[in-house]
Amino acid sequence: MTRTAFIIGGTGQIGIAAATELLRRNWNVTLAHTGRRAPQNVPAGAGLVALDRKDAAALRSVLGTGVDALIDTMAFRGTDADQLIGLRDLYGHLTVISSASVYEDDAGRSIETAGTLGLPVFDGPARETRRVVAPGPQSYSSAKVELEQRLLAASLPVALLRPCAIHGVNSKHPREWWFVKRMLDGRAAIPLAGDADVRFHTSATVNIAALIAASIEHGGQVVLNAGDPDPPTLRQIAETLAGMLGWSGRLLPVPAEAAIGQTPFSVPHDFTVSMEAAQAIGYAPAATYAEALVPYLAWMKGNAADWQAAFPMFAHYPSDPFDYAAEDAA
Repeated sequence: MTRTAFIIGGTGQIGIAAATELLRRNWNVTLAHTGRRAPQNVPAGAGLVALDRKDAAALRSVLGTGVDALIDTMAFRGTDADQLIGLRDLYGHLTVISSASVYEDDAGRSIETAGTLGLPVFDGPARETRRVVAPGPQSYSSAKVELEQRLLAASLPVALLRPCAIHGVNSKHPREWWFVKRMLDGRAAIPLAGDADVRFHTSATVNIAALIAASIEHGGQVVLNAGDPDPPTLRQIAETLAGMLGWSGRLLPVPAEAAIGQTPFSVPHDFTVSMEAAQAIGYAPAATYAEALVPYLAWMKGNAADWQAAFPMFAHYPSDPFDYAAEDAA
């Protein structure tokens, strides 16, 4: 019998990739979206339904008699966990997207303390068993921990996935655009602040999708990191994109504290996660970082003319991420 999957947030970057992977495995897949704008890049064969995920009655209604797998890419806080717990009779397995930002080091530093205490310092790639921030509504990461803990306490058959710097088609914050726009604009030099040989672990949506599929097949309750098999350094990201775009400019080192060159991947030291637990349940990555860039880069280029609308997160940066005048003056 054909298995069924329902994806909340199904037309976002993770949802589209997950749907594509499950359809490839001959699942029936339905994608829920807000209905606020027309879905893009929906894979052939996927069903679509407009839904307010906060409306528990509506969600129960569209799930009908139930599905084999419920995948929630949008769950954010404890109340979302309560909603999913209340639907436990309508799914065989639950997958929820959390975040690697939940990790903190022994000094209480996390990604969210970057501007005050600094970024966390780990003694290697972070494992799923390492300490996390305190749960609660006070921040994105603490809300994700609250979500995780409530779901785990309910003894659900749930996979909690912790991706890092997500990249893929339909992203609202394609971090690589910081480089791509400069290269498309023909900038002669691109500044890189600080150490260009550090790694901020990347997570391709196609690899997250492969992990979703593997966790469903494994079943039970698991907490898993979701990172690329070959997290590139800042320099490697720039060089890989340059090669794909035919950009022949130069990468210009500038001090770590400089106002320019602060890329979305700029960190003072490595932030990486271990993928051993994922591999132990049978997960195999779908692509290397560079392989995953091919369709992603084509999608970014296709949205270049209207990038402000297509990539809205760049509007929320504390300063202009494309301040060419400042770069030219430096």
